[in-house]
Amino acid sequence: MKLEEAVHPRLLQHVGDVRGFIEDMGVNPHKMDGARNHFLETVAYDLSHYIERQHNFYFLRLLTEEGADYFLGVADQMAPYFSPNLDEGKEYQIPEVMLDMYSATNRANLLAREIGKEVLWPLFHVMYGNPPNHFSSVQLARYSAPDNIGTGWHADTESEASCVVSLAPERHKGGGTLLMPYGAFGQPYHLGPLPKGSALLFNGRTTLHRGVELEEGERNLLVYWMNAI
Repeated sequence: MKLEEAVHPRLLQHVGDVRGFIEDMGVNPHKMDGARNHFLETVAYDLSHYIERQHNFYFLRLLTEEGADYFLGVADQMAPYFSPNLDEGKEYQIPEVMLDMYSATNRANLLAREIGKEVLWPLFHVMYGNPPNHFSSVQLARYSAPDNIGTGWHADTESEASCVVSLAPERHKGGGTLLMPYGAFGQPYHLGPLPKGSALLFNGRTTLHRGVELEEGERNLLVYWMNAI
């Protein structure tokens, strides 16, 4: 599958405009206000059809239905190999497959990283001002009721830029994510299950979050951990 088939084509076009804005800022950092106003007037409205902001995290219409089904098919193919990361605390462990660990996932790994570099990195740049340029982890995650019904509160200590993509909300009931965007003193925000192919973007290292318990079925995710190095 090609990048243009996996990601909404109009989103790809708008991300090109985002890259142009970033390049302008590198050349003319003292013209930030004018460039930002121009960007908001000419690009941001169209981007609003794909990106929604809540507190300090974002929802993104990222993958087409075909793109989501492609990664879901890889997850189904790799079903026997899902296992928890035993280096993590037990309350945070969910079964996962690292996309760079198996020859059967090579094509999926290359596509996922292309999506990260071409779409997620420039978007995180304009959202948070600190562009990622390194993948700590790209993985598929799958957990089911009643064995793996959620996770405890945690931060992604190895990820400044985290992205969680919903691959198959039709396969489960319940679930979603709880986030504390302003730390333990703020009120938790309950984000229900996202539509197929949609993504949650946030600073994983500074945002407490946890997976919400499933009522039935299995939750399938494509998960990015990214950093600037």
